[in-house]
Amino acid sequence: MSSSLEILNPEPWVPQESNNPNPQSAKILEELSTAMIQIFCEQDWSNPLLKYALPNFSAYIDYDEVRSRTLDEHIAFHKWMHKKYPGYVYEVETVSADVDDVKGLATVWATLRVTGHPWKIQRESVTILWWRRKQGQWRCYKQFGNPKMTEL
Repeated sequence: MSSSLEILNPEPWVPQESNNPNPQSAKILEELSTAMIQIFCEQDWSNPLLKYALPNFSAYIDYDEVRSRTLDEHIAFHKWMHKKYPGYVYEVETVSADVDDVKGLATVWATLRVTGHPWKIQRESVTILWWRRKQGQWRCYKQFGNPKMTEL
């Protein structure tokens, strides 16, 4: 049986040679994406890794139908969620990066185990983070969250 990540991130139809994948970039972006997700879960707003998110970072969380047009709006949403659902916790189970080093673009897919939202239910969620490299620095500019409502 395929995992959510495999279903939502099928093998690309463009040959990998066309985007010159760099395993080091993928590893770095997978680690940064995992760290960013942990920052939001732990509400660690002073974490210096937040500098990897652009100020005009945008997000859409499908389950709550929430759109954030800036990083500050997204942080405010997470503060509200954690206040409304004190047991709201999510952790990365799998992460996979698709990197085009030539164009300086990347997409990172992560499956999350989510508890506490809705109350007393544990579920799986998929989140996608988009990154771009400017002047040698990877920066996260967009997120999409699509929870799967199947209880685990």
